[in-house]
Amino acid sequence: MIRIGTIVGSWGNKGEVKYRPDGAPPEAGLETVFIRVGGRDEAFRVEALKAAGAGYRFKLRGIDTMDAAERLRGCPVLQPEAALPPPGPDAYYLYQLVGCRVTTGDGRELGTVRDVWTIPGNDQLVVDRDGRDLLLPLSRAICRRVDVAAKHILVEVPEGLLDLNEI
Repeated sequence: MIRIGTIVGSWGNKGEVKYRPDGAPPEAGLETVFIRVGGRDEAFRVEALKAAGAGYRFKLRGIDTMDAAERLRGCPVLQPEAALPPPGPDAYYLYQLVGCRVTTGDGRELGTVRDVWTIPGNDQLVVDRDGRDLLLPLSRAICRRVDVAAKHILVEVPEGLLDLNEI
């Protein structure tokens, strides 16, 4: 199962949930999602999907109250990899970035993507740099070329970012 987003809260009092996708927005044909609740992946039929600000709202069959929706807050939304539509040109799923080599334009090897954090405002690449984590914003201004087939990301890093962003 591949994480495609996160339930970030409830919406209204009829059981709708706020959904933040990882990367590309969900496909209109998304009919069933799996939500990891308490360590188990539970299938939910999507009755409605609507754009809502920077995210989306789901109405899930069987989730009919605000309390039931609130219990899903923070839970990952998953899909079997085979069920995911192929990404469009110059698009990718965030899970495909894990394992990519990260280099600068002058050929400096920064490390390998260990994880991608989806946080409000800007997703972050977590790059393993000789055993230490380096956070790089996943933005076009920094990630100049992403080639998931070659497992390579070319970055242009602003002065000082490599020193300030290690955790």
